[in-house]
Amino acid sequence: MHRAVTRRALVLQLSSCGVALAGCQRLQALFDDDPSSDERFLSAQELLREPLQPATDSFSGVLEARRFMSYAGCADQGTALRWLVLQRSGLRLPLRIVTASTLEALRAGDDGALENDELHGELLAPEDAARQGVAVGQHVKLDGACVALHFSGTIMLDPVFGLCTKTIVRA
Repeated sequence: MHRAVTRRALVLQLSSCGVALAGCQRLQALFDDDPSSDERFLSAQELLREPLQPATDSFSGVLEARRFMSYAGCADQGTALRWLVLQRSGLRLPLRIVTASTLEALRAGDDGALENDELHGELLAPEDAARQGVAVGQHVKLDGACVALHFSGTIMLDPVFGLCTKTIVRA
């Protein structure tokens, strides 16, 4: 007897396959020693979408390793990025190292200075903490400027604000 597969049955089968595949990926990450397997994704409530007031200051908080799903457009499947972030008052601020001259220009209100930074740096990844002499989980302090560091979205590119600094030191 020929039996037609209902839409509901098909959706249930596909979703159960997705759960199995997600479980396989998690197991594979454990065996591959993937450091990102323990890093939680950032939620929309944890991200800063407008500059802090004041935008330039001395900032302190705890360093965390987190992931962020970035989208370049409606058809984009998304890219999982790994960031070193400063946890401060429930917000997670991505970090970027810049030169002293760029930091001074940002403090003076010149957001275009980031485009001309001599370091041409990207947002810091969790592995970059050791190069700064700090570790994930440590309480740190930095002098910096809060600016838009990343743009992501499907229809509109929403800014993600973070901190630019010269150095990160233990608090």
